[in-house]
Amino acid sequence: MKIAITLLLTVLALVGCAGSGGHSSALRDATTTTTSPAPPSTPGPSAVPSVVPSAPPAAPSVSAADLDAMARRIFPGSHPAGCGELAACPLTDRLRARVEQLSHTPPGQPGPVVQFCRCQNGASGMKVTSEVTGPGGIAHVELVYGPTFTSKIDLIIVRGPDSRLLLDDTRCTGGGASTSIYAATLAACST
Repeated sequence: MKIAITLLLTVLALVGCAGSGGHSSALRDATTTTTSPAPPSTPGPSAVPSVVPSAPPAAPSVSAADLDAMARRIFPGSHPAGCGELAACPLTDRLRARVEQLSHTPPGQPGPVVQFCRCQNGASGMKVTSEVTGPGGIAHVELVYGPTFTSKIDLIIVRGPDSRLLLDDTRCTGGGASTSIYAATLAACST
């Protein structure tokens, strides 16, 4: 009988040590019915929120009308020559630096040319036709000075980092890179 009481006290002590939610191996051995606790639940792939990198918002598409409006900002007014106040011009940083550089007249040279027309005076009229080229485009500007004298300039327009349209270069229409505003010698675009 001593052995039975000792065994019963041992089983009760083990049950008490295991706590209300757990089972000890001695208890499982002493009882005929065993239950095993459910395995701890681990979140499956669907339970973990997936982080999908979002694509940057697409830049709004540009139209020929947008490019035409941009050309009229670069050559405003009834006698178009250039933006006027340089700080208000929608230019890329590199073009702004180049225009500031060109505004200083070299020694022995005539006065500086007006910002974008490459002329001394404003035109009496202007015609614009534009073409979309990807996220930007080209505004083909014809400045009219009289019945026989015009200046044809291409405005190369790009999207800035904030998606605004900005003027990045000017070239003589059909003249290519050698007539760029960045060329060492600024070419006249008049005919």
